[in-house]
Amino acid sequence: MQGKIVDKPCNVKIYKIIPNDLQECPFVVLICVGIHNYPPPPPKRTPNNIKDNLQIMIKEAIENDDVVTFGSIIQGNMLKAYFNKETLQEIHISLNNIDRLRYLVAKTYKNLYPFGQHILGVFQSVYSKQFDLHNYVHKIDFFGDELVLVICILEKQAQLLQHLECFQINLSFKHVKGDINEFEINSYNDYHNLNLYNVKSSEGYYRLFITLFDVIKQLTGKPIQVKHQEIL
Repeated sequence: MQGKIVDKPCNVKIYKIIPNDLQECPFVVLICVGIHNYPPPPPKRTPNNIKDNLQIMIKEAIENDDVVTFGSIIQGNMLKAYFNKETLQEIHISLNNIDRLRYLVAKTYKNLYPFGQHILGVFQSVYSKQFDLHNYVHKIDFFGDELVLVICILEKQAQLLQHLECFQINLSFKHVKGDINEFEINSYNDYHNLNLYNVKSSEGYYRLFITLFDVIKQLTGKPIQVKHQEIL
């Protein structure tokens, strides 16, 4: 079905007065006479109190789940919980432009993670002791062959690892996005996690275990002892 354009003329008259010499008098006068018979355009600016409440909502959402997007906010129940509204347009007509919410989400991410969420962001968060990551991320090593090694383990996990009779290695599950390999150590009762970035060689795995065992020794005061058998 094709729509039709409805011609709705307005009786308001606009007069424009232009001086003969614009260089001598660089001004133009517009005179509007009458009353418009159509509603004014919707407001473009979002009131500050609504904008502040939106940013608080977005910040709390990101802190609970740092993969939040403007789409998940619209589709979820956060608007209902914070504003008792179903849609952004019901909160304020200016939010009819979805780019405003997209901008607020990006701004909140930038404020929370000024260095991003990749390796540079992890490095900055650990050494500035932000988000309490320094108690979990104990080692970040950069190697010349573009290998970046990040060891993540809690002190309690290191203590438990000392007493395990065996453990398994899981390479199939990832908590992280992008070109990052996660190397996860599992036991029958707990998860002991460490992240390994861009491992592509046996040398990388060697560095992984050397660094991991060194971190465990620092946390527990005891070296890792591994049973092994030499085969001649």
